[in-house]
Amino acid sequence: MISLGGARKPLADNRSHAARDGTRPAHKSGMGLARRLGLSINLSGQGVFMFRRTKIGTAVMLALGGALVSHAAAQDTSTSVQRVEITGSSIKRVAAEGTVPVQTITQQDIQRSGVTSVTDLMQRLPVMQGFTSIADSVGGSGGGITTASLHDVGEQYTLVLLNGRRVAPATSGTTIDLNSIPLAAIERVEVLTDGASAIYGADAIAGVVNFILKKGEAPLTLDARVSMPEAGGGEQANFAISKGFGELDTNGYSVFVAASFDKIRQLKAKDRDFAKTGIISGTYEGLAYDFFNGSSRAVPPNVQVKNSTGGNVVSFNPYREENGSCPADHVPIGRQCFFDYTSTVEIAPEQERKALYGSGKVAFGRTGFVGFGDLAYTDVSTLARIAPYPAEFRMEKTHPYYATYVRPYITDAQDAATDWVNVVYRLYDMGNRVTEYNTKSVHSVAGVEGAFGNWDIKTAIT
Repeated sequence: MISLGGARKPLADNRSHAARDGTRPAHKSGMGLARRLGLSINLSGQGVFMFRRTKIGTAVMLALGGALVSHAAAQDTSTSVQRVEITGSSIKRVAAEGTVPVQTITQQDIQRSGVTSVTDLMQRLPVMQGFTSIADSVGGSGGGITTASLHDVGEQYTLVLLNGRRVAPATSGTTIDLNSIPLAAIERVEVLTDGASAIYGADAIAGVVNFILKKGEAPLTLDARVSMPEAGGGEQANFAISKGFGELDTNGYSVFVAASFDKIRQLKAKDRDFAKTGIISGTYEGLAYDFFNGSSRAVPPNVQVKNSTGGNVVSFNPYREENGSCPADHVPIGRQCFFDYTSTVEIAPEQERKALYGSGKVAFGRTGFVGFGDLAYTDVSTLARIAPYPAEFRMEKTHPYYATYVRPYITDAQDAATDWVNVVYRLYDMGNRVTEYNTKSVHSVAGVEGAFGNWDIKTAIT
């Protein structure tokens, strides 16, 4: 039993006292507080309140840590509430839905990591698995882009946002190229490592990666880096500059701009001992084994002697027959020489990235409304090189080369069975096959935000 208002007085006396000093009657204050705490109330004729704790009240008091403050005291204390901007979903939720796992990468984390691109930053995270790396552009389906993929669910199911807004895909699907996001402009990265398809849609089944870019006044920052591996190959040069101007509250505007340039040289397979050959040697139960991933398209060419039905009579390499061994970067298999093309491919391709980013806000007088905008432009060029072009052609038995390069190395019976010769070779003298990927992307946002009565308004076009 708790008594409010000091000494016990008749209820009429309490009401008269409240009317004289202009304060709220104690019984009303107590009833309001009790209802907020989930307590049931019985009012006696002596101005005494009888409280009975309910389950809801118990939960509320536990959440408050057992500290109860009277309603009247709360009215006398002014509390400063910090404004919170939601960078993810704007959909209202209740605490009963639970929290979600969010990993935040701050600007300090980025600086300590020493990474030079958003791709390097994301692909260092343990939760990133099954993504497309820049190396996939070498003879693969990478297309010169790099992506994010959470938990190896698939890059098409990992949503990438820029300042909480969607980014235009790099392909016809929903895949976002991480190269299109400038590292120099990133304030922090928020990684939601759990599925969020109920809020964002099917492309967020694996999770969400939200890049928050810098805004407002900031000191001039220059960042220049050069990376030169001891083993050679894959050298990098990176340069970035950024500056912020003005404060919205003081100057009525704020502007932030950033620019960056990155140059990465190719890393050839022959520059690293672990990748310079397609021959993998090992032992098992005391026996030596060699695994070889090579090609019969050799330099000089192999010949495949065919009969009239296209069946193979015999295959060999004329160079090996004449010299007793295969040329460099070739492996003898049977009478043929197989080309070890691994020595001509790349581990990582050559790449050049240019990026510009700008953001700004301007206050519309004293209306309380603010206009804002973002503009990000990137130009990424990737050169991927793979082994020289493999080819083959049909040589008739009557061709002069047959008498010079084939007939001396086959028997009379094989010659009698020969109808034509398939010559398989590689256009080594023409150099590697080169694929150039050039991706230009523009991301722009223009919008207005402010307050109208009890409503917060924010709308934008992306």
